Amino acid sequence: MWPIQKAIYWAGALLLCLVSILLYFPGSMGNDSLSQWYQVNGILAVNDWHPPIIVHLWSMFNVVLKGPAGLLIFQHILYWSGLALLIDAMVFGRTNSLKLAILAVIGLFPVVWFSLASVWKDGLMISALIFAVGLYAFARNHKFVNQLFRAGVAISIWLALMLACGVRHNALLAVLPLVFMMVYDFFPNVGQLKKIALGVALFLSIFSLSRAGNQFGVNQHYPYLVNQLVFWNLAGLSIEADEMLVPTEAFIQKDSAKVDVLKRYYNDASNNNLVFSSGIINAKIWEDEVVGKRVLNDGLNIIAEHPIEYVKMRVRFLKHFSGLGRWMPYAAFIFETKYWAGDETLGLPTYHMRNPVLLKSFEEKIAGSLSRVGFFNVIPYLLFLISATLLLVFQILRGTENPRNKLYLGLAISGLLYWLPYIVISPSNDFRYHLWTIQVAMVILIVEGVNIIYNRLKLEEQPC
Repeated sequence: MWPIQKAIYWAGALLLCLVSILLYFPGSMGNDSLSQWYQVNGILAVNDWHPPIIVHLWSMFNVVLKGPAGLLIFQHILYWSGLALLIDAMVFGRTNSLKLAILAVIGLFPVVWFSLASVWKDGLMISALIFAVGLYAFARNHKFVNQLFRAGVAISIWLALMLACGVRHNALLAVLPLVFMMVYDFFPNVGQLKKIALGVALFLSIFSLSRAGNQFGVNQHYPYLVNQLVFWNLAGLSIEADEMLVPTEAFIQKDSAKVDVLKRYYNDASNNNLVFSSGIINAKIWEDEVVGKRVLNDGLNIIAEHPIEYVKMRVRFLKHFSGLGRWMPYAAFIFETKYWAGDETLGLPTYHMRNPVLLKSFEEKIAGSLSRVGFFNVIPYLLFLISATLLLVFQILRGTENPRNKLYLGLAISGLLYWLPYIVISPSNDFRYHLWTIQVAMVILIVEGVNIIYNRLKLEEQPC
């Protein structure tokens, strides 16, 4: 019976994956993705404005399926197989119907699932992360399997974490606790110092190889892209201090170096208008290594010299997270309704999504409604993860016997660390920047919530 039950579960998981792919097929492309699509086709030089690893992957898939479809399928396979492995491991012994219900609730949770309609770094990152965690949970439940198989699983986890870090830089902080969680679990008989050394070595290998992958084959470098964020933060700091603190060479024209000009374009919830629409920024601050390095060093020194004003400016930014969190349309709008009808250069009208009307309805009715009641607001998820982390640490120190606690703790810390850069230097109040934090919170809340309810009901059924 056991193989049949497993087959039924995985058939259900495969069905969810196929429905998800068919609904979004062949995949939506926003501005970021379109730029990389041009690089895949040689219209633009391969550059590092967005992660070149995606261009390399896309080029391979494009040989088989021209357009975004190959990348979309790959993204969904990672996402659904990772979630299916994780839930199968974490609700071990439950019925197929219950496990599939949990898989559907978490996997189709609109905040994350709608983002998978687009082929972009955000969706690929979260898919790679959940795949790595799912494989890890699977390996924990199959320690009896032969060493060769375990080695293959370990290498697959390592590659998935490297992919996540390669497609989104802030994934590094999310990966850090996962690496050490896995090292401590897979090597229980190794000394503490050796575990730490091994964890550091694995983390550095993930960082260095993902970085090398993003340097491979690049023909056009933007060495100081961080200066976009530095300029935006310095602009907010200047407005807070009512003093021009942005270095003059960061402007195209010196006449623009005025606080009043910054006020005209600055938005303390997003860097988009100031950086991409204002037309006042000198592109050399991210294109020229000498200028970029000088502006970066000067900018960081200015921030260090105005800590109180900087904190006030960042607090203003964080207030937007407690009041906003709305869905920004990506699924049905690209190519279909909002931005453009297609791209004649590459004949992209042939790659229109097949269900734009349905997806547009999803966005307007489901995502729009959920936005109004806070589902896209990261604050509740952060508060839950903070509470969960404190409770898990307490239970582990008390010696509470729950084999899932360490995995939950690693996930909770991963979700919290992932969001840390946004407190310090975040570029925008965009729901995409919360995806991993929200995904982790939903996994812990739903999986352990179901486990607790199931166990209590089981106890109540036992005779006195």
